[in-house]
Amino acid sequence: KKAEAARETDDDVASDTSDTEFADLSNEVEREDASANVDEELPDNEDGWVDEVALLDQDERIELQRDIRPVKLVLLKLRKLSYKLINSTTILLPAWRKILLDLQMTPTNMPQDVCTRWNSTFDMLDYAVVHQEAIDTVTQRR
Repeated sequence: KKAEAARETDDDVASDTSDTEFADLSNEVEREDASANVDEELPDNEDGWVDEVALLDQDERIELQRDIRPVKLVLLKLRKLSYKLINSTTILLPAWRKILLDLQMTPTNMPQDVCTRWNSTFDMLDYAVVHQEAIDTVTQRR
């Protein structure tokens, strides 16, 4: 029992020591952060790009969000349509191909917007402009 009590005392001392070391390290980091020049204006990145939205006041941000909402909705609808065309191989995809053939267009798949491909949004929008009549036809059938 004496050995067990001594072991528990050693564990408590080790725990207290590690807690103290952690607290000291935390305080040191806080001091370094406080001594850093926080008033220094840093660019958003190395290329000198600036976040223009951050420079707007609250009313201007609300107006901007209201103005770009229709664009976001169109992009969302095109993304959903593109996804459904690719993944609905039994219903929607054959109907899409038939609509394109009826409009004397080459049956092709709508490009998908992929976040890792920098130009995919443009490709999807460009395709949508060229195939606007087919998109209108397929969305009216739904």
